[in-house]
Amino acid sequence: MGQRWDNFKEEMAWPYVQITNWFAIEDNQEAAYWIAGATAFVALLVYSGLFFGGRAAVNAFNDEVTIAISDQCVNAKGLVAIDAPSTCFAPKPPAPAPRWTPAAETPQKQKAKAPYDPPCVKDKLPGCTDQIYGKRLVEGLVDTVTFKTDDEQMSDDHLQPDSTEVRFAEYDDQEPPSSEKFCGNVLHKFTPGKKIKMVINESKQSDYNGCYVIDVVQLSFGGSPYPKRK
Repeated sequence: MGQRWDNFKEEMAWPYVQITNWFAIEDNQEAAYWIAGATAFVALLVYSGLFFGGRAAVNAFNDEVTIAISDQCVNAKGLVAIDAPSTCFAPKPPAPAPRWTPAAETPQKQKAKAPYDPPCVKDKLPGCTDQIYGKRLVEGLVDTVTFKTDDEQMSDDHLQPDSTEVRFAEYDDQEPPSSEKFCGNVLHKFTPGKKIKMVINESKQSDYNGCYVIDVVQLSFGGSPYPKRK
């Protein structure tokens, strides 16, 4: 046994001397202190997290869930009966009443229909004309023709009848004239790509309607028939 111990001390003498010589250097000492301190700090963080996390998990696992039941639903041993109905368990508490009550909606009065009472020297029927106070020449190459009847149009607080809008294209390097509106559905009067030349009448009726009457048509308003009047 003594011989083995002597051999072991001889084997450990060389690394001991090397470590002692390395630690004797001042820079090596400072590095060793920093390494030891950083290792201790990291170990503290890791083991603290494991300790508190494990403790929280154990506490959560040990929490008891209590279900309230009535006395008639247990057996003689104080345990829940095997065939206990769902009524034995405490009902879910009702939701708290809202702190505010929605106000009852006040019925809104139906808005009166917009009037349509154009000037007319005859019998105030659709398509009647007023006295003409001017004439105008319209000439141009037809580009697009659209009958607008989707929505009711308003102007100066009264209805405007559905109208056919004609847009013109550039012709012979000349600027196209402004688009024109004609009362009612007169799509059959115009063909895109063809040139037209016509005279339209200016009157109080055309001013009121915002369109010109060039044919006997049944007026509509947003697709609805002409409104009845007293």
